[in-house]
Amino acid sequence: MQTINSLRRTFKIGSAIVDDPVPGLPLETAQQILSATYPQVRWTTLYETDGLLVGDTLQYEFLIPPVKTNG
Repeated sequence: MQTINSLRRTFKIGSAIVDDPVPGLPLETAQQILSATYPQVRWTTLYETDGLLVGDTLQYEFLIPPVKTNG
């Protein structure tokens, strides 16, 4: 008998690797929850096809826009 194991999801935010706070729910839900701790992820977009297989995890990277300063 074969069993199907789902891949563990992680998120790369800058140099930090964060475990998925809500495994099994859509990426948008995870992004909303992560934005409470990491506000910079609020303005980025992730797609299911953005995931990279790293070992036995599916890793999504938030591409953070650069900080803008005046002057």
